[in-house]
Amino acid sequence: MNRNILLVDDEERFLATTKTLLEKRGYQVETALNGMDALEKIGKLSIHLVILDVKMPIMDGLTTLKKIKHDFPLIEVIMLTGHATIENAVEGVRLGAADYLTKPVDVDDIAEKIETCLDKRQSIDAQSVRRTDRFKKIRLQLFLSISGILLLFYALFFQVGYSWLSETCQVLMTSRSLTPIYSYVCRHNQKLVVLLAAVMFLIPIGTWAVVGLLVNRIQTITQKRDELQFQLFHASKLASIGELAAGVAHEINNPLAIIVARCGIIEDFLNPSFNKTPEPEKILDEIKTISQAAFRAQRITRQLIDFGQKKKPDLVPYNVNQILDEIIDELKAHDFKQGNIEIIRDYAANIPTIPLDLNQIKQVFLNLLNNANEAISESGTITISTREKNDYLNIAIEDTGSGMTPGQMKRIFKPFYTTKKVGTATGLSLSVSLSIVESLGGTIDVQSMEGVGSTFTVSLPL
Repeated sequence: MNRNILLVDDEERFLATTKTLLEKRGYQVETALNGMDALEKIGKLSIHLVILDVKMPIMDGLTTLKKIKHDFPLIEVIMLTGHATIENAVEGVRLGAADYLTKPVDVDDIAEKIETCLDKRQSIDAQSVRRTDRFKKIRLQLFLSISGILLLFYALFFQVGYSWLSETCQVLMTSRSLTPIYSYVCRHNQKLVVLLAAVMFLIPIGTWAVVGLLVNRIQTITQKRDELQFQLFHASKLASIGELAAGVAHEINNPLAIIVARCGIIEDFLNPSFNKTPEPEKILDEIKTISQAAFRAQRITRQLIDFGQKKKPDLVPYNVNQILDEIIDELKAHDFKQGNIEIIRDYAANIPTIPLDLNQIKQVFLNLLNNANEAISESGTITISTREKNDYLNIAIEDTGSGMTPGQMKRIFKPFYTTKKVGTATGLSLSVSLSIVESLGGTIDVQSMEGVGSTFTVSLPL
């Protein structure tokens, strides 16, 4: 696939340096100093992706983005800015930007974003090529079908009709009872047959043209549908960002409110105007509460970083059964409810080792086992099974806990959604787990029934 990039920025030094570095990585890079120049080049050249600065003279980046997505909706755009504000980020996504980078930016980060966008573009192009080939086959099949019928009809006429016409003319000429019209037909019957053959051959040519127009019309309508779906994809991405931002604000606001309130209490303890004698024990209790709230906010931000970063896994062959045993032994020693939960290990023997990032996959299994533990209110069973099936290794974690409603199951992988009590969980563990598993080429399937329990099945490619 061609990798034609248009780099748009008003800083000539940045353009020259970035163009050189990207071309060393195999990209074909064009440059533009402003939005007007960029739009002109997009109209003339075959551009697959635009890297667009937000702040530019003549036409700013957001205005340029809007025109690009209106006139060339399938071109991906990555926004660059030296003024990283959430307003610009959300506005860029709303207008159709695929991603956002903040200056100063490393060429490795740019290349990573480019590859992600071009992979999506390649998928769209491949789908378009397959559809075009399919329409060409449909056109050819219709042409051959209609032409075959017409040629068959002509062949029958030539064999039967021409012989009948010749015999009829011989009889009429013998009886000398020909009218002027019949006389002309009989004297030129061979020419008439050839003329009819020409007409018969013109009909398939016309059929080819008409069928082509119909197929092109259908193809245009289908392409418009793809563009609409593409726009809906960006709209859904914007909605996801809105949910994520709301979740971040809510989760971070709770520990911040605790910190502010406890700091106020300590200030009251130490304020001479209140005539209170500060007790070290009470102050230490308040500081402990502040520390817990701060660590909770830190945990949320760390999980957000893990969720947002698409780090390339450090893959090494591991035996999943051994990894699960290590995690279970650690949990039984520290976190599992003492004596109330039975762990059943239903492992398949002699499973193959598979390439995994040990820290990441441990985080996935740990999150799922902790969720299973929390779902069981008093006592119950957690069954962990491993099975090899259809070039995948399936790891199922089944609990006899409270289960989930269909509505809850639809939302469990959304960031900050949790079925636990407010303040006891961030609602990011399943989102992070899904992101890790998908980066390994796998999936997570969930089955649950309220009051019966849940089963999470992680499928990893062998």
